[in-house]
Amino acid sequence: GTTVIAKGSFGNTLFVVAKGELRVHDGPHDFRRLAPGDAFGELAALAPEARTASVTATAESSLLQVSQADLAALVDENRAVAQAMFEVLAGYVRYQTDEIARLRAALSGLKARRDA
Repeated sequence: GTTVIAKGSFGNTLFVVAKGELRVHDGPHDFRRLAPGDAFGELAALAPEARTASVTATAESSLLQVSQADLAALVDENRAVAQAMFEVLAGYVRYQTDEIARLRAALSGLKARRDA
């Protein structure tokens, strides 16, 4: 499929899937699938830096691009947009916290087996 974002590339654009399907991944490891209505690139649109994952279309897709400036204007004009962004970011933090806990538990189990 067509690569929309390459991990490590610089960006400041948020994308919304209008049509199609995409995958968010790091090489062969998939993080999530995207369908119409889903968004990606939120972090770069809020604080431009290198992209943390690649996004590749798995079907013919159409995307809406929202620049950092346009996103800032939307947030200024509409509190609901800001609230939605906070909810997305909180979801990312929750996911990462759960993932860290899972990995720590797995590491503890491996250490216990090694030391037994």
